[in-house]
Amino acid sequence: MENPKMKGWQRQSWLRYLLQKSGKKAPADAGITLLECLIAIAVIGITAGLILPPLFLATGTRVQNRRAEQAFQLAQEEINRLQTMTANGVHEARRLPDTVTAEGAYFDMGGGGGTVIADVAPPTGEWGANVQSSGACDNYDAFNPSQAGAPVDIPPANRALRIDVDGNCADNDSNDFYMQVFRDFGTYSDFEVGQAPNANQRRPSVYRAVVRVYSAVAARDWGRLVTPVVPASLQLTRGEGNQGEYPLAIMNTLIVDSGTSTSSCTTLYHTAQEKGETLPNADRDRCRGDVAQIP
Repeated sequence: MENPKMKGWQRQSWLRYLLQKSGKKAPADAGITLLECLIAIAVIGITAGLILPPLFLATGTRVQNRRAEQAFQLAQEEINRLQTMTANGVHEARRLPDTVTAEGAYFDMGGGGGTVIADVAPPTGEWGANVQSSGACDNYDAFNPSQAGAPVDIPPANRALRIDVDGNCADNDSNDFYMQVFRDFGTYSDFEVGQAPNANQRRPSVYRAVVRVYSAVAARDWGRLVTPVVPASLQLTRGEGNQGEYPLAIMNTLIVDSGTSTSSCTTLYHTAQEKGETLPNADRDRCRGDVAQIP
C-alpha cells in the first residue's frame, strides 16, 4: 500500500516499480527524465563529431583530385597540339608559344646553367577577355598565323589563357581553368635558317614546351602565386588546399621535328646544351652544317 508520507518522486518511482512487476505499462507522464535526454543528445553530438569531419575531408579531397585530373588532361592536350603542329610542319615560330629564353639559351635540365623551369614566373593575370571554349564565347584560335608575320592568338608568357571546360561560358571556379604556356628559343637547322630569313617564319627543329594549368581559384588573386613554381599538393584537404598558390598540373616536353634529316643532330645538340655538356669533337664535326648553332 502506498505510504502517504512519500514525496512525489518517490511515489512515481514506486508506482513504476509496481507496474513493471505487474507487467503493465507506465502512464504517459512517466516518461524519460531530463538527465536521460541530455545523455542522448551528448551521444548524438559525439557520434556526429566523429563521423562528419572525415566525410568533409573525403569530399574536399575528391573534388581537388578531380580538378587535378582535368588540369592534367588540358596540359596533355596542349602538348599533343604542339606535337601535331610540329609533325605536320606548320610550327613556324609565330604559331608557337611565347619564348622565355634568348637565342642560344636553354632550360637547365640538369647542370646546364640555363633558365630553371620552376623559376619562370607564374602568370600575373589572365590574357584579356580571350577564352578557349566549346561554347559560343570561344574567341581563341591557336592555329591562326598573322598576315604580317607577328604572333596571333599567342598568349604572352606572363599571362594565362582562360579555359572554359564545359562550354557554358560562365566565369566561375567550378568550370574554369587558366593555362600558361611557354617554350625555349629552340635549336634550328642551317637549312631552315637559310630558307626563312624572317625569324618568325622559321621552324625550330627541337624545342622544349612547358604547360602549367591553374585552377580558377588562382584568378581571385594573381599576386598569391608562388615562385619557384611546383605542382599543388594533392594531400587530404577539406577545402581548396594550395590551389591558390600553385598550378594543378605542370608538364614539359621536348618536341622534335623528326621528319627532317637533321633531327638527330639538332636533338643531340639541344639535349647536350640543356645538361651543360659539350659535344664530342666527332659529333660536333658530323653535325656541323646541320645545326645552325654550331659555328
